[in-house]
Amino acid sequence: NIGYIENNKYKRLLNEEILKEATKSNTPPGEIDSVFNVTSVLAMGFFLLDRTLPSLGPGVFGHSGAGGSIGFAAPAKQLSFAYVMNRLELDASTEVDPRYK
Repeated sequence: NIGYIENNKYKRLLNEEILKEATKSNTPPGEIDSVFNVTSVLAMGFFLLDRTLPSLGPGVFGHSGAGGSIGFAAPAKQLSFAYVMNRLELDASTEVDPRYK
């Protein structure tokens, strides 16, 4: 049920077949992520987060980004969350950007 509400009507963005394909692991079991140096499970552009966020049910996926942006979806709970920054400050500190605290 990946979609949104517009004018009190639910609009689906991804059908089940596309969602299954997009969230299928393409990472060999136990492989160490060369960026984060931990085991990560990746799909088509997303981290699969079942082990990281088990309380959100099966099929949890998402990705974090530079500057503190993050997005994830928990289809089993019909829940999604996104936080995006409107300005990327690569050398951010508490003196430059109070959101960095």
